[in-house]
Amino acid sequence: MRERKVTKRDTAKEHDATEKPGMPMLEAIEWQERYKTVALFPYSWLGRAQELLYCANIVLEKPGSGPLKGLYQNIGVYMMLTGYAFENLLKGLILAKEGEKVLSPKSWLFTHDLCELANKADLKCTEADSNLLGRLELFAVQGRYPIPRDWKPYKTQLDGTSKKRGEWSSHDLNHIVSFVHRIEGEFKLLGVECDAYDRSYYYTSSDRTIYVKRRTNPVTYTTG
Repeated sequence: MRERKVTKRDTAKEHDATEKPGMPMLEAIEWQERYKTVALFPYSWLGRAQELLYCANIVLEKPGSGPLKGLYQNIGVYMMLTGYAFENLLKGLILAKEGEKVLSPKSWLFTHDLCELANKADLKCTEADSNLLGRLELFAVQGRYPIPRDWKPYKTQLDGTSKKRGEWSSHDLNHIVSFVHRIEGEFKLLGVECDAYDRSYYYTSSDRTIYVKRRTNPVTYTTG
């Protein structure tokens, strides 16, 4: 009888069958509880938002000379990182307000629709706020690639028929800072003290704990 060649897929199946039995129920419950603890801890979301805003501020720069002197550069990446920061802020606010009940079902937790998240967080948004959130959402793609996945959204964004357009205005910079501060205010009403532009942290040196406070963004951006 002809022997069959053993493939990598066969060995992988054998490995899975012999070394990966089902997770014991008690262990699964323990990991579910750990997951909930991190998800429901507001500072989990605030910490990630701080990191993203910090990095966004680093990439935003003005050349000091040449034909582009005085103009902000790396806007697409700045808006992309800022959009991710808003997503973390809004999801953290929802969880801080509604608690464990919003973890099941978790479909909303995986959405990137910032306007939907703002509504779910019961955040009062002006038309300008909603417009900004819609554009930040688009920059999640436009900050990484020059075009979307197919030509249809590309056409609607350029010919003006789309409600969301991946454009940027110099007014966005200060709007973003003030909007972040308003979201912080919502957290503070819930007893969560935060400053999303403050990279404060503790570290231990020899026998004492030292507190370091750093302000990572100016209060306002210049547009000239």
